[in-house]
Amino acid sequence: MKILTAAIITGFITVVMHSCQVRSSGGGRELAKVYDRYLYASEAQDAIPPGVIGKDSALFVQNYIDNWIQNQLVIHQAEQNLPADQKDFSKELEEYRNSLLVYNYERVLVNQKLDTVVSDDELVSFYEKRKNDFPATTDYLRLIFGEIPLKEKKLKKISTFFYGNKEARLDSLMEYFDKVAIQSMTDTSRWIAAPEVEKLIPPAKNFLHQPEHGNAKFTFPDKESIFLVEILDFCKAGDPTPITLIKKQLKQIILNKRKTKIIQDMRHDVKQKAMQKKVVETY
Repeated sequence: MKILTAAIITGFITVVMHSCQVRSSGGGRELAKVYDRYLYASEAQDAIPPGVIGKDSALFVQNYIDNWIQNQLVIHQAEQNLPADQKDFSKELEEYRNSLLVYNYERVLVNQKLDTVVSDDELVSFYEKRKNDFPATTDYLRLIFGEIPLKEKKLKKISTFFYGNKEARLDSLMEYFDKVAIQSMTDTSRWIAAPEVEKLIPPAKNFLHQPEHGNAKFTFPDKESIFLVEILDFCKAGDPTPITLIKKQLKQIILNKRKTKIIQDMRHDVKQKAMQKKVVETY
């Protein structure tokens, strides 16, 4: 396929060359000329994106030639009409090169030295110091719930487990939820945004945004089912966002701080060594 594609492209370029009466030079076959500048076949072929074959590649080359001609004409027009001081970009090019050079060096340095492991203890410590900087944008809840059909024969037994106080009751409750619940949620560590809970438990819509309901159990009857809901914890909008919801964000902030320190340390070290070698002078 690659050989066929190359043959098609080469054939097209050959047709273009003959139609334009182009010739060969040290830079390869010439496809176009604008004043004293030439476009060579190798440039057009190198520009063809991977996967562009057949007629598409021929069309791409033709468009490439047309665009090259248009650009060269505009470049020539600009060179003829701009004063010399507006055509000299040596300072800008030098600054751009230097910025790229520094950026690339710092990137390589960070990749070599950055420790990407962030322990849970470090995350918790950072969160405790900065948690007020991450206010919740909505109410969040930790809860378990199950929607049980009203016709369920074991509904009374399930309710007994639900309102029980023994620690073992949760395992039994989860087992019943898995077997008979229309829908349920039993992950006690998960924080869920109140609008999402409202969709899961429609009868509780006007009940969820009340902090005093934290760590309490409720039942919400519906037409053909009943919701057994235990609210374990509540986070009001404006309070610090629970850490489990922003772990990735916290880790990225910590890593960014480490990156910044690596670069700052390098810059300080470079300056100190330069001063010791007396290669820096100020006047």
